[in-house]
Amino acid sequence: VFVFFKQRKQNIYLVKEWGTMKLIVICFLILAFLLFVCFFSTVTVTDITDQTTFHLREAMELYRNGNHMQGYSKILTAQKKWNSQNNKLGILLYHSVIDEISAEMAKLNAYAQEEDWEEMFSAFAGLFSRLNQLREMEYPTLKNVL
Repeated sequence: VFVFFKQRKQNIYLVKEWGTMKLIVICFLILAFLLFVCFFSTVTVTDITDQTTFHLREAMELYRNGNHMQGYSKILTAQKKWNSQNNKLGILLYHSVIDEISAEMAKLNAYAQEEDWEEMFSAFAGLFSRLNQLREMEYPTLKNVL
């Protein structure tokens, strides 16, 4: 009878240890998933903002050189690129941030159509600032995590 209780007690410890191991494995899987999401988010947002910034910088240079038609087509390309990625960005970012950048692009488009060069170059600077800020917000730094 003594041996039965002793053996049963060991089985209970094995169940408790296995339950603890399950929790540890589950915690590591959750941590790995969160790190993957963090990495995916950072890479995706950085890629989209870099592409948009590239097209906008080309448009600004074309406008400075007097190629207004090509510059305007680059603005439209940047706007289409940004709008085509809104669904993906909507999963990763606050919608208000996406909407603010979309509104800035619409202003830039309007200034280009009106040929208001000062306002247009000011809108370029604002967009570059917002896109750079968005890129930096997605980096997994201590400042961003806390």
